[in-house]
Amino acid sequence: MKKHLFRLLAFMPMLVFFQFLGGYVIAQDVPHTIRGKVVDAQTGQPVIGVTVRLQNKKTGAATNQEGMFTIEALSSDILQFTSIGYEVLLIPVKDQTFIAAKLGASKSTLNDVVVVGYGTQKKINMTGAVSTVNAKMIEDRPITTLAGALQGSAAGLVITRTSGQPGAENFGIQIRGATSANGGVSPLVILDGIAASTTVLLTLNPNDVESVTMLKDAAAASIYGAQAAGGVMIITTKKGKAGKPVFEYSNLLSAQKPQNVPEKLSLLEEMLYVNVSAANSGGSPGYSSTDINRVRLGLQNYVDPNDTTRYVYYNSKSQIGQILRDNSAMSTHNFSVRGGTEKTHYLMSLGLFNQNGLFKIGPDKFKRYNARINVGTQITDKITFDARVGFNVTDMLQPTITPDGTWSTSLLNVIYRFRNRNPLRTPEGRYHDNSASGITSYAILDAGGQIKSLGRNLDGVFTMQSKDWLVKGLDLTVKYGGQYYNNETASFYKTVQTWFRSVPGEKLQDPNSFDRSVSSNWNSNVQFLADYDWSFGKDHSFHLLGGYQWNDNRYQYLGASASSLVSNDLGTLNLGNSLTRGNSDYISTSAFQSVFGRFNYVFRDKFLVEATLRSDESSRLSPGRRTKVFPAVSAGWKLQNEPWFATMKSVFSEFKIRGSWGRLGSAEGGIIGQYDFIDKLSQGSNVVLGNTETKSTYFYNGAIPSATLTWETLETSNIGVDLGLLRSKLNVSFDYYVKHNNNMLVPQQLPVILGIDAPVINGGRLRSWGWEVQLTYADRTESGIDYGVSFNLSDNQNKLLKYNNNNSVWLGTVSLLEGYPLNTIWGYQTDGYIQNQKDLDNSPFYSSLIGIGDVKYVDKDRNGILNNGAGTVNKRGDLVYLGTNQPRYTFGWTGSVGWKGIDLQVFLQGVLQNTFLAETDAIHPSTGSWIIPLKMHLDYWTEDNRNAAFPRPRTGTASYLTSDKWTMNGAYMRLKNIQVGYSLPKQLLEKVHVSRLRLFFSAQDILTWDKLGIFSNTFNPESMNSVGHNYPLFGTYSFGVNLSF
Repeated sequence: MKKHLFRLLAFMPMLVFFQFLGGYVIAQDVPHTIRGKVVDAQTGQPVIGVTVRLQNKKTGAATNQEGMFTIEALSSDILQFTSIGYEVLLIPVKDQTFIAAKLGASKSTLNDVVVVGYGTQKKINMTGAVSTVNAKMIEDRPITTLAGALQGSAAGLVITRTSGQPGAENFGIQIRGATSANGGVSPLVILDGIAASTTVLLTLNPNDVESVTMLKDAAAASIYGAQAAGGVMIITTKKGKAGKPVFEYSNLLSAQKPQNVPEKLSLLEEMLYVNVSAANSGGSPGYSSTDINRVRLGLQNYVDPNDTTRYVYYNSKSQIGQILRDNSAMSTHNFSVRGGTEKTHYLMSLGLFNQNGLFKIGPDKFKRYNARINVGTQITDKITFDARVGFNVTDMLQPTITPDGTWSTSLLNVIYRFRNRNPLRTPEGRYHDNSASGITSYAILDAGGQIKSLGRNLDGVFTMQSKDWLVKGLDLTVKYGGQYYNNETASFYKTVQTWFRSVPGEKLQDPNSFDRSVSSNWNSNVQFLADYDWSFGKDHSFHLLGGYQWNDNRYQYLGASASSLVSNDLGTLNLGNSLTRGNSDYISTSAFQSVFGRFNYVFRDKFLVEATLRSDESSRLSPGRRTKVFPAVSAGWKLQNEPWFATMKSVFSEFKIRGSWGRLGSAEGGIIGQYDFIDKLSQGSNVVLGNTETKSTYFYNGAIPSATLTWETLETSNIGVDLGLLRSKLNVSFDYYVKHNNNMLVPQQLPVILGIDAPVINGGRLRSWGWEVQLTYADRTESGIDYGVSFNLSDNQNKLLKYNNNNSVWLGTVSLLEGYPLNTIWGYQTDGYIQNQKDLDNSPFYSSLIGIGDVKYVDKDRNGILNNGAGTVNKRGDLVYLGTNQPRYTFGWTGSVGWKGIDLQVFLQGVLQNTFLAETDAIHPSTGSWIIPLKMHLDYWTEDNRNAAFPRPRTGTASYLTSDKWTMNGAYMRLKNIQVGYSLPKQLLEKVHVSRLRLFFSAQDILTWDKLGIFSNTFNPESMNSVGHNYPLFGTYSFGVNLSF
């Protein structure tokens, strides 16, 4: 017995081993086939194109037309289901061979939270017209400002840029077109919940922005009452998130190429053109054959035998090439750190932007430094505190003379259009005298001084909130915000001595002068808000907002000037002549207080109602008229939640109809001054009293006070529809709106013998209307390619219904004309050129110098004379309506693709209809003997070139009267941005403790397709009326990096 027991004990380890091995073989996890079906959790319909992957593995599949899929998996695997418009679903495989998956609608689509006035709302429950631009649309683009980044980004938002000058790009911003005939009413800008100046769009670091929300109709904007007639732009800055600190660095190193620099004629081409023009005008040649031969032989200059103190010049060097850059440098650097705990989060950022301008010499650059700290903390279970503080410094250097325009001193006009033959410097190296229409821009840029503007801007928003105060759902908020803007400008106009050969010539900017000014603006805003949410059962949900706001603003300006400084090298007021010193001081204050409320009601998640009421009181209005109430109401119907709509849910994930009505005020337009309701005295000193002929200081009343003024009030109606299709992969919004300004300010009609300005009354009417559509589509292919497109298109028109019976028309721009849009253009209709004697005989008379090869005008009233008739709309002679400079059909299109770390984004933006007028001096070859043609002017009429771009060369402007021929078509499409990037694999980066490294190329504004014809290289299609030779826009090419660790 013992023998058998010992044998059993001896074999026991072996038995245990084989038992273990057998168990391992039986329990081993081997791949097996899993089949399944994916359906919409709400509708039960199959979901096509769902990506089915093994979590943390590369194996994947996709659902077919019936929502079916097949995949090989281990029992220990977890299946991950993803599809645009749905929440991510995770299902463990275990021992299943068939898996039925139900995908719920993505919260990011149906429950997006949108920042609105004094709070947030779910997008699915909104009844107003709202558009949002997120950080992804802004980041990693070589943009100079936030305003530039927003151009073309949202339906109804029209942004124009008429200059490329660093720090002075001259942006114009409108939401849904014109609001008043009394100038542009800018949108109200809200930064982190506090009203701010529109300069925020120019000084804020775009990389600090989380989102920008546009409130476009009265339902959305009326909560801001008297300030919201121009719409509202709500800017929200980024904040930290719970987790370990994340450090991020990004940069852009850019080269800018000017886009609208016209080509000059060579000196020889200039001479030949001038002689042809003189011959056609019956005059003597401007240049002799000897002069022309000397140029052909390459002679640059010789000493004038008639005056040996001077040279005779035949300069052949390009002035453009010596003064303007072919490429300018620009760079952007951003650094941030963010993180936090469950109770506290933080974000700190630094930014540096540096841009060089067009000019090779002289002051032409801009720098911006940004810093921001955003901190939030939960003090108790119910009380939170949030602080957001930003600071920026802007440093701008510019020449002492404006670059823009067609004046004889405008820098670019002088460079482009003054004579080639005169060099920039004499052979001895001195600045050449300009008395013979020389290029003075070089001397001004190189030695004429500078204008230096230094801006310092501080903004802070501090918020304390108590949740569920006393009762559940009641939140109380106290918010304080302030902005302090300070700008110092020092302008030193140095005298520049020019020279002939051996004797001094004219002095530029003589006497020299120095100006210094300091302006500051302090804005304080205090808000007390109460929000209450409650519901009854499942059918009734309510939200009530009540608030009070106080706003105080103080602006101060102090300026001083002096001329005839004893030093031309040191700019200071102390060195100026005491008899020429001057100073000025200006202070402006205003206050604004408001009480407002908003009520929201949702019935059975189908019917939506919102009502808003705001009362505003302003110090700008006379006592007794300072308060005005602005109501609004809106409603929506979510058809997708109706039982009878169930059969359509396979097509529509969202189908909402909404409408709104409300009133808004135009306080942001600056139409009403600070003290227009009282008598104001002005100071003058241009009256000579007594025999000593000494000017005496006096005070006078220049205008009758407007004691009955009130805000222009805009009454707005809007109807819209929001659609979600293809499981919310495709989203569409459409709006149609009408705006009525029925109490627009107009000057009261009084006899001209009054002698002072008449008071202003609320007596005008303007109607504006339009529509807009926005589409977005996003999806992923079976192979894992993410792609998306978005498109927006909007149109706006306006008509001036009443404005003091204005019905006068004339050649050019007519700003105010009843029955027509604002800023209409009137001119003559043309019919090509006068090609022969018969055409000349049948042309209306408009100049004794007209001849064959000149522009042929149409005699609309058939009286044989080209005229304006009585100068009224009904009796306008030969005048015709040529359009308006109000842009129509503005659009933006964005496409993006991403695959395995590679990303591509393309952004197009443009306008389909717009017209503008250029200055005659900018399109005419030569309005004076000192003005030379451009290269484009060589395409002129001859018998062999009868369809030329320009009429025959000759003096005079008869062929350049305002007409359809010279009215510019401002339609264009621009490649706003194209960006290609590559993100290195995470497995590779983890080895060096880097979480993200992306390298990318980004190009901005590099291609423009327009309808300017031969003027395409001369004008920016975004130009406004009376454009001249303005500072060109830049196309920018950049390389950059995104680094996170």
